[in-house]
Formats: sequence, structure tokens, C-alpha cells
Amino acid sequence: MKNDSERETLLAISKEEMNHAAVFEKYTGCMLRPAAFGCFAIHLPSVLIAVAIIACFNFYISIAKSKPFRRNFFVMISISMGVAAIFFAVGLVVKNILGIDL
Repeated sequence: MKNDSERETLLAISKEEMNHAAVFEKYTGCMLRPAAFGCFAIHLPSVLIAVAIIACFNFYISIAKSKPFRRNFFVMISISMGVAAIFFAVGLVVKNILGIDL
């Protein structure tokens, strides 16, 4: 259940923006939130989908080329999540320095 301040903020959004938010939520499973509430939130389904894609790819490679699954999987996961974390950090720095808020 949403807390009162989050509910008040969502009620302040215009009706047109709410329609766009509803469409976004329907197709992505993620609710749009103002930056104050969702700044550090991780969109878990996206991360799980990325991990599943990497696992499937590595499973195929491990079977087709007889390479170890676990080692290659963890290498690819660490590279992918590392790049995502770096870009997230760069985005926060740019947001704070330039004052851009989307």
C-alpha cells in the first residue's frame, strides 16, 4: 500500500500524464514515480530479464563450444551490471551538476 505523501504526489499529476503512466505501467510492469520516490529504485523485472537472457546465451555457448557455464556467466553478469552501475552513477552526477530532472 502506498504511503500518504506518495498518494498525494500521484494525485497532483495531471490526468493526461496519468494516462501515459497507466500505459507505461501496463506494458512494463513498473509504476512511474516522481524522482523523489524512485531515484534509487531498481526495476527488478528488467534486471531479471537481463540475467535470464545472459543465462540462456551462456547456456547455448557452454553446450555449443564446450565452455564452462558458471565462469562465463559470472563474467558476463559482472560486466553487464558493472556497466549499468557506472551509467547510473554518471546519470546521477550529471543530474546533480546540471540540474536536469526528467
